[in-house]
Amino acid sequence: FEFLFYLALLSLYPLRKFKKASKLVLLLSIVVLLIGNVYFIDQLRIVNFKMRVDFIFELGLFFFIGSFLGTINWALIPYKKAIAVAAALVIIGILYYKPNPIWLCLSWPFLVLYIGQGSSRFSNWIHNHLEDPSYGIYLYAFPIQQTIIYLFQPNVVVLLWTSTLLAFICGILSWKYLEKKTLKYKDLFRSL
Repeated sequence: FEFLFYLALLSLYPLRKFKKASKLVLLLSIVVLLIGNVYFIDQLRIVNFKMRVDFIFELGLFFFIGSFLGTINWALIPYKKAIAVAAALVIIGILYYKPNPIWLCLSWPFLVLYIGQGSSRFSNWIHNHLEDPSYGIYLYAFPIQQTIIYLFQPNVVVLLWTSTLLAFICGILSWKYLEKKTLKYKDLFRSL
């Protein structure tokens, strides 16, 4: 599903110089996905397609909200801490009252980005000494988790710790031996 969403974002590439148009398309996509989730999710579950259409609408909503938030200059958002606290309270309320979980889209993406934009001594140490293993961690975590589950069927705690450690190691190695070296080619097609 995520690859499908990245392909959808790729369709915005021609609009890259028109920031307002890109934001408008993202907002319209969010509105369509939200309407589909709130009013038509039962009908979307029975659509005969190669992929589950209801998942496209559900996961796509979070993906496109995150993408939209990514177009906003984070430094210009006022009261980020207060918004994050409100988002956490909304999440707690949703978990407690159990309405349609799709309403998490109002708070979860912002809270994830708020936490991700923060820093700590540990994250600073990682960036100072190991540089940027984050993409490799993201890239390898799922296959590592699935392999561990397939081979060992561990409990959740063992899975969490082993997959986190292995993904972290793979992320470090990926950064050092692949990603860092390929970054010198990132502007190769910039003029096109």
